[in-house]
Amino acid sequence: MTTIDVEEMLDADMRAVLNTVEGRRLLLGIMKASGMFTASGVADPMAEGRRLLGVSLFNLAAEVDWRLLLRAMQEDFELAELMAEATGNTSAPSSARPGVH
Repeated sequence: MTTIDVEEMLDADMRAVLNTVEGRRLLLGIMKASGMFTASGVADPMAEGRRLLGVSLFNLAAEVDWRLLLRAMQEDFELAELMAEATGNTSAPSSARPGVH
């Protein structure tokens, strides 16, 4: 009988996500949607649960390959800058940029 190491499987799955530009975009979008990059200051259990999920994804990605996580963040920033240029809104706050919630 084969033993499945769930932790190794999750690491491999995260590596597969990080190895594609689409996966990196999706991961950053989920982390942003979780609210992990914002401080609400409000005691909302649902919001805190979403934030913790985002932090967990961030930590897993950082453990698997922090360089690819950094690349994902750089690509997201570059995409936001391109979108801001395209709309003529170069001073748009990050919350008004694509993928930032």
